Amino acid sequence: MSSPKGPGVVRRFRNHGLSVADGTLVTVRLTTTSTNWHKGIDLDASHSTIEENTMVRNRRIADRACGGLEIAGDNNLVRRNETLGNGLATGPFFVLNDFGMALVAGTGNRVEENSAGGNVRNGIKILAAATGKVFCRNMVLG
Repeated sequence: MSSPKGPGVVRRFRNHGLSVADGTLVTVRLTTTSTNWHKGIDLDASHSTIEENTMVRNRRIADRACGGLEIAGDNNLVRRNETLGNGLATGPFFVLNDFGMALVAGTGNRVEENSAGGNVRNGIKILAAATGKVFCRNMVLG
C-alpha cells in the first residue's frame, strides 16, 4: 500500500508527474501536478483512491497522448479532482487524443464529482477497454 498525500506540488518532470504502476490500495490525495511533459498522474492500480487533486497544464514532448489523469485498473475511486488546460493544442506533436481525464482500461471504476475545464480535445475520455464503470456528478467545460 502506498499513499502519496499532499498538500504538495509535482511539476516540470520530463515524463509523468506522478506514476503508479501495478499498485493496489494506493491513495493519491491533495496533490497538484503542473507543467509535466506527459501526464500529471498516471495510475495503473486497483482498489485505489485518487481524490482532491489538481492537474494543470501537463503537456507532452513526444507524439503520444497526454493529459491530467489517466486511470487503468479495477475498482478505483476517482473523486473530486480538477483538470485544467492539459494537452497540446498546436505544434509538431499535436495529437487528437489529449484529455483532462482518461479511463483507459479496467472494470468497476467509479468516477464522481470531478471537473474538467479547458483541456485540449477531450474533457473526460473513456476507452472501450474500460468496462463496468460508473460516472456521476462530473462537470466538463470546453
